[in-house]
Amino acid sequence: MESAELIAILREVRERVRARNPETSAGANGATGTPGIALPDLLPLLHARDAALGKVAAIGTVNPRSGGLLNAIVQAWKRFVARVLDWHVREQVEFNRKIVDYADAALEAQREANRAISEMAARLAAQRDEMGRG
Repeated sequence: MESAELIAILREVRERVRARNPETSAGANGATGTPGIALPDLLPLLHARDAALGKVAAIGTVNPRSGGLLNAIVQAWKRFVARVLDWHVREQVEFNRKIVDYADAALEAQREANRAISEMAARLAAQRDEMGRG
């Protein structure tokens, strides 16, 4: 393969990745000075979802303590209380899991909307370029 072919392949892959994962604006064109359409930044939502996922089943868990007889007794008591209250927190844990599932679905829907907006902006830019040439 020649270097020109490799560059063309890399450019094509880069364009496909950008189309699949639009950044923060769609339809921006540096040559014509078109600013583009601002897309929402999903990174804060992704971080919040990841934090919630880390805590989804933390209700009812016993935090660790250092060794020793007194701490072993305290840990045994805490595990007993957690086991006794398990029936009480089960619904909350299930609710937490469903909320994380909801966040995943909402993020995916927003990503799809961003992709659609980017695709629409690209098509409009192509039409604008065709009209400018014709």
